[in-house]
Amino acid sequence: MTSTRNEKEDKAKEEPHVSIETFATSTSAHGFARAYQSRHLVAKAIWTALITAGFIVAVVQIYFRFAAYFRYDTTTKITMVFAKELQFPADFTHAFTSFGNCYTFNANGSKYQDQEGIGNGLHLEINIQQYLYSNSLLRGDDLDAGIFFHVHNQSEPPSIETKGRAAAPGFRTYAGLSRLDTDTLEPPYGPCNQSASLQYYEVYTTSGCIMECKLNHILEACGCKPMQYPGDARECSLVEETKCVLPVLANIRQNFTRMCKCPVPCQVVTYQTSVTSTAVPSLSTGGELKDIYNVDVTSYKKNFVILDVYLESLNYVHSEQQPAIEPGALIGDIGGQFGLFMGFSLLTIVEFIEFAILTVFAFVCYPKTKPKVDVAVEDAHEKEKNDNNKNRSVDYKVFFR
Repeated sequence: MTSTRNEKEDKAKEEPHVSIETFATSTSAHGFARAYQSRHLVAKAIWTALITAGFIVAVVQIYFRFAAYFRYDTTTKITMVFAKELQFPADFTHAFTSFGNCYTFNANGSKYQDQEGIGNGLHLEINIQQYLYSNSLLRGDDLDAGIFFHVHNQSEPPSIETKGRAAAPGFRTYAGLSRLDTDTLEPPYGPCNQSASLQYYEVYTTSGCIMECKLNHILEACGCKPMQYPGDARECSLVEETKCVLPVLANIRQNFTRMCKCPVPCQVVTYQTSVTSTAVPSLSTGGELKDIYNVDVTSYKKNFVILDVYLESLNYVHSEQQPAIEPGALIGDIGGQFGLFMGFSLLTIVEFIEFAILTVFAFVCYPKTKPKVDVAVEDAHEKEKNDNNKNRSVDYKVFFR
């Protein structure tokens, strides 16, 4: 008996130990020991059903979490920032646009506003000299008189055509500003491109990208550029603008999405502008203009534009796009589902992997070896068998006496 047991122990040491009973009763996963050790068949069936149901529910929940993660949904975090002072939006720099001369105030970003409200921002009184206008209906010119203004960040070129606001002569126009900072994610969560750059502008902006896109198509087709576009290329003549530039711009308008690929910038600073106005001069001040300054009231109303640009509040809103499900949150969800329905942890998964590897190794390297090689359990069964045989032998002898 001793020799046989030693041989079995030596053989067990050489062969991989893959006892299903030992694994089921020792694993940290909940329910396996109950299912294996229960003496009643009904109890075994109930525990097996519970383990199976828990596994199915956990897998289904994890599938839905993966599906939600790979939709790359986002959430928006809105923060109110309280600042002591704000940089005033874009002394004067000159540019030429399709609307004519354009002057940018505070282009270098050196001016800040530390008090909110009218009188603490930019105040302009502009003589538009309407008597020098040369508009003509025969040429299809605009009928209006006044100025357009665009409140924008210093890094963004003026976009009068798309974002301009109007101020008319004979009125005092108030432009109240509210700042909004927006941060957008790159793919797969958002449409922005952090590496996007421009040739003529230091900071990438959508308006700058559109400007350069139009310029490149004009240069390719006409070999020159209109004066309002950046760069050192030759300026187009009036004939070239009429015969070449205008058709190119019309084609771009019709096929803009295909011809101009301008991704959204990842960081954008915008100023929401609310415009109100009052008539000037009043009846009382109109008389004083005539008496003190010898200014004709009718001429004043036709030619003077008064503009006040100011920050309505020093506080501003910061909008930040964030992933709805971070990788860490996904891992936490997976662990939570397995932990709730199966009692699993990361180490439990390692236990199952180890058991699977040892089982495969046993069948591949020891094809004649039974998976169950627990020597102690086998010896106990053999001892119980011998005791039963001994008892039967005793009973047999007593019966025949």
